[in-house]
Amino acid sequence: MNSKLKRNWWIDVIIFTGFTTTFFLDLTGIAVHQWIGVFCGILAIYHLFLHRDWMLAASARFFGKTTNQSRLYYALDLTLLFGFSLILITGLVISTWLNPSLGNFSAWLNIHIAISMITLLAVLLKLTLHWRWIVHTTRKLWASPAVTPANPLALQPVIINAK
Repeated sequence: MNSKLKRNWWIDVIIFTGFTTTFFLDLTGIAVHQWIGVFCGILAIYHLFLHRDWMLAASARFFGKTTNQSRLYYALDLTLLFGFSLILITGLVISTWLNPSLGNFSAWLNIHIAISMITLLAVLLKLTLHWRWIVHTTRKLWASPAVTPANPLALQPVIINAK
């Protein structure tokens, strides 16, 4: 399997797992929630860096000659970029690390939660749109290597002329 494809698959799995895990604050607690959030944010930035050529090309042709599918994927990816950025920003604002004295902490928390839910819906839409790639890549990644005989002629059928 192509090493870039394998790397992208693992990055996507880790980001998705981390993002969905952070929704269960009762299981992770605040400290782990914050660490997973920052780690996934850094990994998402790395993911964008790896796909910068596609992003630049799609940006250049968005209003030009391209397919509606490319525009949809680009708009969805842009939505995810803004969503994850806002989650990270609002998360840091309300974090125990910065511990700002916010008079309207609950408003920031509600914004953080609302953006997280909207971004989760965008992630689910992206998963739906890329489902075939996900299944195909997962099968290729986890498939057993084909067994080939040492002597390819050894497994050839023997034809016997019965007269």
